Amino acid sequence: LTDVARDVQYYAEVEIGSNMQKFRLDLDTGSSDLWVADITCKTRRRRFIKANSTTFKPVVGKFQISYGDGSAVKGFFGQDRVNVGGLVIEDQVIGLATAQSMSFSNDVIDGILGLGFNSISCMPGTLTPMDNMIKQNLIQSPIFSVWLGRSTEGGGGEYRFGSYDPERIDGELTWCPVTVKRYWQIKCDGLFFGDVDLQLASDVIVDTGTTLVIVPTDVAKAI
Repeated sequence: LTDVARDVQYYAEVEIGSNMQKFRLDLDTGSSDLWVADITCKTRRRRFIKANSTTFKPVVGKFQISYGDGSAVKGFFGQDRVNVGGLVIEDQVIGLATAQSMSFSNDVIDGILGLGFNSISCMPGTLTPMDNMIKQNLIQSPIFSVWLGRSTEGGGGEYRFGSYDPERIDGELTWCPVTVKRYWQIKCDGLFFGDVDLQLASDVIVDTGTTLVIVPTDVAKAI
């Protein structure tokens, strides 16, 4: 992963198509869809030229996605080969954006690869990249792991599909059940700021596409 603006954002370089067109994608656990800009999209970012890929297939349908920060993207479907860190997914349905919010055009990323559950996909009836990795037997176990490096310690980071790196874990690995299979939503028993108990016990979402830790107003004031 590449660390942007001192831990504000991280992206991975992903290749799409037979000619391996390169895109900087935000690997986002808070959404479930994969999209990049189509060649017809007005953007400063990289665009997918489907005519240059011999493995591209058109797919009937259109999509529109709105994100929590107010940004949005819309376009049509396609299907092609996707290479994520050496794992080559065949016939992955992707969104090809024909229009997007200005914030995407001004960003360093070219699109988003969602790692959430299929139930929140804006492309109904399709398999997410993670689902396809499992179905196509590309990974050993149906898991992925993420490590986000701090810029003060060299930055960078990594996603591992099908495994995790024990060297990145300080202590024992802890498992939490997912409470609702939409986002990566787990039960938080409590939140401490130093030694202060902030009295927060609720479901929380682990979202790698969100820069900030978002909490209720009273908890934020206490911090």
